[in-house]
Amino acid sequence: MKKVKTTILIISLLLASKHLYSQTEYSIDDFSDTYFAKVIIDKKYKNEIFKKGTIVILTKKKKKKLIRVETEEFVIDEDNKKSSCVSYPYGEQNVLIYQDLNFDGQKDFAIQDGQHSCYHGPSYQIFLKKGNAFLFSKEFTKLAQDYCGMFQIDYAKRQLKTTNKSGCCLFTTTTYRITNNIPQPILIIEEAFDPNTKIKTITTKKWKNGKMVSSVKMEK
Repeated sequence: MKKVKTTILIISLLLASKHLYSQTEYSIDDFSDTYFAKVIIDKKYKNEIFKKGTIVILTKKKKKKLIRVETEEFVIDEDNKKSSCVSYPYGEQNVLIYQDLNFDGQKDFAIQDGQHSCYHGPSYQIFLKKGNAFLFSKEFTKLAQDYCGMFQIDYAKRQLKTTNKSGCCLFTTTTYRITNNIPQPILIIEEAFDPNTKIKTITTKKWKNGKMVSSVKMEK
């Protein structure tokens, strides 16, 4: 009898463990004829707003895995699973963005890995296309981690832009150009508002011939 009880207990624990660690899986295939994504959510996070899981990029033809990113916290609309949903500066941003990020004519991947940007905002890991592969870029990833959400892309000017804020009254916008596949800052605008004096101080920093030139003006 004791052996039977022990066996039942082991089976119950195995079933409980399987239920606890089972996963929910979705596919996103609206963004490319060549690639698709699997979004795997840990089941215990399925009903949470911020979910935990894995995002995998695969080829449609051979189902070859190209990219795998573990995500600590991400948000996905389970009724409208689409890619490249971005609202700047850091509002609604989806788990997957498939765009040309470095102006070389090839589409790259930005994959959400959590909420590491400013004020618990979405953060991304960036993978740039090179040949048939996508290579992780620490320089581009920094722009999608250390500021407020995903960086903005200006295709006409071939520039990137990040935004940042500190408290209620300090806002920073940085503009970059791409040199040798590395984002280089060319313009920083800081706007500091004093709620007591109602004065806004605007500091502009520009790079000319490798040197930074600063100017300050005040507005009421």
